[in-house]
Amino acid sequence: MKIDAHQHFWNYSAEEYDWIDDDMAILKNDFLPQHLEVELRKSGIDAAIAVQARCTVEETEWLLKLADENESVAGVVAWLDLKSDGLEEQLKRYTDNPHFLGLREILQGQEPEFMLEEKFVDCLKLLAKYDVAYDILVFPKHLTAVRELLTK
Repeated sequence: MKIDAHQHFWNYSAEEYDWIDDDMAILKNDFLPQHLEVELRKSGIDAAIAVQARCTVEETEWLLKLADENESVAGVVAWLDLKSDGLEEQLKRYTDNPHFLGLREILQGQEPEFMLEEKFVDCLKLLAKYDVAYDILVFPKHLTAVRELLTK
């Protein structure tokens, strides 16, 4: 099976996707599984992994629903609040979903110190307990903090 490992889906709105500026005007459209399926067929790819584009639990729920309803969505790299006191309960719930593949946090917009805060580190350790993959999304300015994070 051939898989596209990184696909975003959205119903575009300027308010929810304010990071899409005029230089990225082509992205100011809806992108849904039915749009992707045409491109997948042309490319000989069977399915894609949906990756979160907004840091909301609502989007996590929506992406998992898309995966449940569309064979072309093989799984989801979602978002959950990695500073939430309720993270363990969410992990218990989501790790039962076969489409839930892992989490990512868009750390690019955060200061490097964000990822070194005790609550964030504790939540990352909780991901390990549940065997949840974590995608770290950073800029070069974050690399020193990433190195330190890996020692915690």
